[in-house]
Amino acid sequence: MKISFPQRRPLLFVVLLLLVILVIYFLAGAITIQLKLTSVAMALMADGLLALIAIFLLTRHHWCRDVGFRLPSNPRSLWFFALPCLPIILNIAFLGIGNPGIGGLLLFLAAASLVGFVEETYFRGMMLQVLLRRGPWQAVIISSLLFGIMHLLNVAGGANLVATLLQVVYAVAIGLMYAALALRTRTILPLIVIHGLTDFFAFIALNSTVVTSGLNTLFYVVSAGETIIYIAYSIILMRQMKPQVFEAEKGTTFVPPVAHEELV
Repeated sequence: MKISFPQRRPLLFVVLLLLVILVIYFLAGAITIQLKLTSVAMALMADGLLALIAIFLLTRHHWCRDVGFRLPSNPRSLWFFALPCLPIILNIAFLGIGNPGIGGLLLFLAAASLVGFVEETYFRGMMLQVLLRRGPWQAVIISSLLFGIMHLLNVAGGANLVATLLQVVYAVAIGLMYAALALRTRTILPLIVIHGLTDFFAFIALNSTVVTSGLNTLFYVVSAGETIIYIAYSIILMRQMKPQVFEAEKGTTFVPPVAHEELV
């Protein structure tokens, strides 16, 4: 059986994906600053291009099913995605709803949909699956750390440093939960929807602006509580996961049979 590049060089594959994301975001950020555009416009540019690259890779190499573009094997496992909906509720309840108009809502929806598709496809899709060669725990932790660190790019866009560092920690916790769910249910489709809706209501609440000042105490308390809950949930999901979850993936493009023998 022909060994694919992700199987031969998993870490290099992840690094290359990360570099692609960084380069495209820096270019989009430079254009945004030069033309004085909004953060939503930058998201549309960067994630639009990243989405095209992801679609090319997925279709060209037939990776769609391997990275999680499939329905969960057990429909009852959709209940596991109830907790990840909490940020959607909190964005509505605590941050309030702006009034961007119909055009703004459609713009926010397009940007949020792209963000959800791109970040889940890259981090919980391709990166997580290829890192499984290092074991499930390392795959979840490394992909989540990379996901969190990526949010440091907001500082370059003028975001408040303290608020950004909080966002990084929060993103790592979300990444851990999402990654554990992706492995537990073997699908990223619900995550794409939930991620997109979370960002959609966040865009509305912030009116697509970057947080340039400190946040109130309630926001910090709620974020800290969420972070603890998401980390705890991810640990529970990982500890309850059965070896058969990984056995079912033997022979995929990203993880060859020998890797799964090591996992179990």
